[in-house]
Amino acid sequence: MLNFGFTSLASLTLVYLNIIVLDEEILILICFITFNWIAFNRLGENIFSSLKNQASILENIITNSLNSLLDKLLLAIQLKKKVKNLSIDFQALKNRFIKLSSVVLSKFPDHLAQKLNSAYPKRLQYVWRFEEQTVKLLALLLNKKLDKLISTQKFFTNNLKVVNFIRINKITLRERFKTI
Repeated sequence: MLNFGFTSLASLTLVYLNIIVLDEEILILICFITFNWIAFNRLGENIFSSLKNQASILENIITNSLNSLLDKLLLAIQLKKKVKNLSIDFQALKNRFIKLSSVVLSKFPDHLAQKLNSAYPKRLQYVWRFEEQTVKLLALLLNKKLDKLISTQKFFTNNLKVVNFIRINKITLRERFKTI
């Protein structure tokens, strides 16, 4: 670097010889350059370390945000794979359900026929038992009615002596004797 004293002496000589004209703008420029040069020499290291700290802070922030973004992208990729696998699983489930439905539907008529074949004999047996009981009941009712009819006929024949019933009684007695 140039010596400060030498620079000042050279400047004064140039101003004194009117080679450099000092007006307001030039004085402001000289002050500005001098201020920057002094500030750079005295505060340069502090500014450099401050800028370096800010740069490292920004680097950490950017690194953290990029790492976070990378983690989120990896998570999104994993979720996309899981959704794809889920879609494939649902497709396989659909295919298995279709196969199961077709098997069940193909075997349903056989199952229904087997079920009817097992239930139909039971129903027939129930109907046959019901018919037997009904026949017995009708026979008992008919027997009771015939007993009442015979007792009524005997009453009319023997006690009341109705002529028509006496004739019917004699005819039935003759038929019985003929069969014996």
